[in-house]
Amino acid sequence: MFESVSLWELLLIFLIVLMIFGAGRLADIGKGLGEGVANFIRAFREAKRELEGDASSSRTSSRASDGKALPTASGDEAHRSPGA
Repeated sequence: MFESVSLWELLLIFLIVLMIFGAGRLADIGKGLGEGVANFIRAFREAKRELEGDASSSRTSSRASDGKALPTASGDEAHRSPGA
């Protein structure tokens, strides 16, 4: 998308924005953008932790929906007769 934009063009755009907003206002805009990105990343990580916590708790559940324990491979072998 920005492959055709050269360094000089970006510098010119930056200077125009600096003249329009001024140095103080530009610093405030940068600070606001930085805080917004930091809040987004923080919320993303919290949501990811919650989803991973929900997924791990559902995987480690050893009960079926009716409340009975699910059979395991070692439990199935224990109920078989030695001759079978």
